Amino acid sequence: MKVMLRQGDVAGRRAGVLALGVLERARELTGAARAVDRAARGALSAMLSRRDFTGRFLETQVLYPRGLGAPRVLLVGLGPAEQVTLARARQAAAQVAGCARDLRAGTLATVALGGGAGGLDPARAAQATAEGLVLGHYRFTAYKSDPGAPPLSRAEILELDTARARALRTAVERGARAVSSSRISARDRGGAPGSLLYAVNR
Repeated sequence: MKVMLRQGDVAGRRAGVLALGVLERARELTGAARAVDRAARGALSAMLSRRDFTGRFLETQVLYPRGLGAPRVLLVGLGPAEQVTLARARQAAAQVAGCARDLRAGTLATVALGGGAGGLDPARAAQATAEGLVLGHYRFTAYKSDPGAPPLSRAEILELDTARARALRTAVERGARAVSSSRISARDRGGAPGSLLYAVNR
C-alpha cells in the first residue's frame, strides 16, 4: 500500500472509503468532518444526535451516505479532546487501515487524525497518521493458505490548504517510509519460523 499526502477536498475525493476521526462528547462536527457532513446532507450529525456513535476511543462506524466522492464513510473515535495524543492518533489510523482492508475498499482517503480540534501539531499528526496506516494495514501472510482481504493499493492523507499540504508532505513521507518500514521488517522477522532465521555475530 502506498501512503501519500494529497492536496484537495476530502468530501469530493474518490476512494473506496473515506475515514474521519471524531472526538468523544463533541457537541458539533468541525473541520473535515463538518465539510463531509454538509456534503452528505447531515448524515453524520444525524447519527451523532441519535448517539449511535459516541466517539469513544477506537470505536468505529461505517455509513453509506450519498453526495460524496467515496461510497462509504468510516468514523473512528478519538476519545475526549484532552486525551488526544500522537500515540492515540497512530492507533486510530491503524484501526482505520485495518477496517478499510477488511471492507475490501481498495483505496482509502483520510485526514491527519488528531489535528484541528484534536489539538495536535498538524505535521506531527500527519506523520503519526501515516505510521498508523502502514502498521494497521500490515498482515503477515507468508505461511497462510488464505491471506484474507486483499491489501489496499493506496491511502491518501488529504489537506485542503495548498501551503499546509506542501508542509505536511515531508512528514507523511517520513512516517510512511522511514519509521513504519523498520517496524514492518521487525514484524516479518518475528512471524517467521526460527529455522529460517540465522544468528549474526557482531
